[in-house]
Amino acid sequence: GVLGLDKTVTSLLAGAGVLALALGFAFQDLTTNFISGAFIAIQRPIKVGDIIETNGFTGKVLSIGLRSVKLDNFAGQHVELPSKDIF
Repeated sequence: GVLGLDKTVTSLLAGAGVLALALGFAFQDLTTNFISGAFIAIQRPIKVGDIIETNGFTGKVLSIGLRSVKLDNFAGQHVELPSKDIF
């Protein structure tokens, strides 16, 4: 209060809050995919080599990662689906 920094500190805190909110929305999908991928890795509802159908895609599981699951759709295409959609 003596130095007259009240408004400066308030502005910095408000700016930090807005920045944190924006970053939270920006990383929401990424965080959701990592959490879903961790649950898939721990619970193992699917494994490499399984044939699954999900979200309109049917295929053989090629790999399971924290962010995504890769499928071979039997038409020569590899489809990468986010972990949150599989979970």
